[in-house]
Amino acid sequence: DYQAGFLKRQVDVFTKLKNAGVNWLILTPTWHVTAENGLPFFSINPKSSISLADLNSIISAAKAQGMQIGLYPQLTFETSGDDWWQASIRDQLWWQQWYVEYDRFAMNFALFANETGLDQLILGGSSASPAFPNALVTNESSMGTPKSSEEIWTELIAKLKKSYLGKILWTIPTRGGNLPTYAFLDQMDGFYLEVDSNSDENATYSLETVSKYLDTMIVSFQIKYSKPFYLGLNSPSLLSYQSNQES
Repeated sequence: DYQAGFLKRQVDVFTKLKNAGVNWLILTPTWHVTAENGLPFFSINPKSSISLADLNSIISAAKAQGMQIGLYPQLTFETSGDDWWQASIRDQLWWQQWYVEYDRFAMNFALFANETGLDQLILGGSSASPAFPNALVTNESSMGTPKSSEEIWTELIAKLKKSYLGKILWTIPTRGGNLPTYAFLDQMDGFYLEVDSNSDENATYSLETVSKYLDTMIVSFQIKYSKPFYLGLNSPSLLSYQSNQES
């Protein structure tokens, strides 16, 4: 969530984060997904989407503290993401439109990330995962993920790499207990493991459970691709930091 004027009230937040040991800032600007004439359309929501000018201000303040910066653009929906995907009437034209919109969305932030010299562009994740290869199956009312999806993602990543010269990371949600592999992952510079610490699956952490988790899920995957792995929890964020300070 983003509120205009938030940064003016938190001008010292980056100094505090740096002093607390934070050295990597992940920014998550959003575009909102709606349906127009039954087709998906991505756009900026004036009430919750940060402007590129304000985003640039955050980047400048973080860079002044010597932080690395990753850009992880997010999609938001009118309902929960799962409900929105299930309610969509996904025919061939619908899927074509979705991939065109995601291309526009990703290219917008790739160009911005390159212009501002960001360290990483982070793509994929839960909000886009139904469009990954073999993610959805065809049912009586809706078409599953197209067989061409792997080719579409491969072409998009190659296109993004021509516009953005930093590292591109692919976000893998940990739902389901396994890490799916796709042909286009060979193009990635690393992987960002998305762990929801509020999930029932990750309610308790101990040396034993974390070791088992790493051994069963991550080691074989990393051996296959031999690329860096980054782990991201859902906290802290600027808003949670603010609420903790206030309490």
